[in-house]
Amino acid sequence: MTDWKTGWRRKAGAPPALAKNAGRREAASEYKVRRTNPMTKSILTVGHELPGGVAEYVAHDSERSLSDADIIVFEPGLGDYSAESNYQGKASLYESDSFTTKERVQHWRRELATAFNSGKLIIVFMVKPEDVFVKTGRRDVSGTGRNAQVTNYVEPLSSYATLPFGLTNITAAAGSKITPAADLKYMAVLWKEFAANFRYQTYFSGPLTDVFFKTRTDDRTVGGALRKGKGAALFLPPLEFPDGKLIERDANGNNPRWTKKAQEIGRRLVQCIVEIAKAVASESQLTPPPSWLAERRYRLKLEEAIEKDIAKKSAEIEALHAEREILRGNLRDAGSLRRLLFEKGHQLEEAILEALRLLGFKAEPYKDNGSEFDAVFVSEEGRFLGEAEGKDSHAINIDKLSQLERNIQEDFARPEVETPAKGVLFGNAYRLEKPELRGDAFTAKCRAGALRSRTALVSTPTVFAVAQYLKEHSDPAFAAECRKALLATEGKDVEFPQPPVEEKEPAGQPIGV
Repeated sequence: MTDWKTGWRRKAGAPPALAKNAGRREAASEYKVRRTNPMTKSILTVGHELPGGVAEYVAHDSERSLSDADIIVFEPGLGDYSAESNYQGKASLYESDSFTTKERVQHWRRELATAFNSGKLIIVFMVKPEDVFVKTGRRDVSGTGRNAQVTNYVEPLSSYATLPFGLTNITAAAGSKITPAADLKYMAVLWKEFAANFRYQTYFSGPLTDVFFKTRTDDRTVGGALRKGKGAALFLPPLEFPDGKLIERDANGNNPRWTKKAQEIGRRLVQCIVEIAKAVASESQLTPPPSWLAERRYRLKLEEAIEKDIAKKSAEIEALHAEREILRGNLRDAGSLRRLLFEKGHQLEEAILEALRLLGFKAEPYKDNGSEFDAVFVSEEGRFLGEAEGKDSHAINIDKLSQLERNIQEDFARPEVETPAKGVLFGNAYRLEKPELRGDAFTAKCRAGALRSRTALVSTPTVFAVAQYLKEHSDPAFAAECRKALLATEGKDVEFPQPPVEEKEPAGQPIGV
């Protein structure tokens, strides 16, 4: 993600006014979003901060919906990630970052498609593409033991995969010689206000309904639009402004703040964007009013009264939006146990720990002195050590059982541990299938190994039913039965007791009968 003011690279999520250098964020207290005039439409900017902080900034890493916005300003990007190595001169991401980044790309692609189909205005600043390689999840293993070699398959991923608009031949190329290609229509005022600040970073082509800007010498498209109904997606060269006009710092060069000039530029830019949205939505293709019409002498008293009403309603809407986000977070937390049914990796481990705590265990992951265990859980019945594995379309094999046995030995070697922990292997096999349609959760070899080591086997969907009951009911006796089942099981699947069935009144029973 490149800042159009200074050209430095920054960590995703840090607004430019806060980014002192690459990958570093200034104190959040220095950043105050300055809202636009309440009469304007709601604007969200994704990955791109407007001068002066005049619109709400959203990081690429966010799961924010674009449904709340009337206008979206979008800069294609991949968010924050970590690279394991380089491949063909580009970053090759770790497996976890690969899948997170792909999900992030799909999220914005879906959100932009929905916004476009809903008739909203989307402005895409066509910055230089960000290209990486991500793991596909497919791997080959050759050799055995210490000589085993693992080959991970990768595929390219571009920041422009976030766009659902069918653009093609997006080529990185930088320059400032831009000329209007035809009648600018609703783009005329923006060009008049900011022509000197446009700097293209890409050429592109695609199913454009309007071509606005081309390179002066070789006639390459650097700005255009795709219209649909009352909405439009505008693909524009990024804007650049001298850093000295936008940001001021203290005597030590710290504490960056937006300048008054930045706020003025931001307000002018937002006004142009809002008027473009109005013109696009109008069937008559009205010319957007120039910025000088915003002067007070041209305003009517009736407009001011309506603006106050709109401001009041906007504040109420923002408060409701904030409440809704809190409720969404509560909803995610309330349903976190469902991860036992379909997750893998860290998310599965967290769900298992939550379930074990509901069963009355003191359960935590362990990491210290080179040892790392998914779950160590203790109750009056005993001390247990668990290992978890999720598989997309296979049973849990003996490799995970072997790892569990090594972990038990490492744990027993610690000075404070006097007796070996009881091993429990948690498996979420065939995790994307409905639980009743899945095959055996553990391979025959894994089961034979568990019998030899007296390890308890737990298919995580079986834990869900008892954990679900205990999350909704206080039942210490039932929780104790579940713990005893874990302790008593050796070399086979744990059979948890069935949760008590709630008694219900007969349907249609009259009150008092």
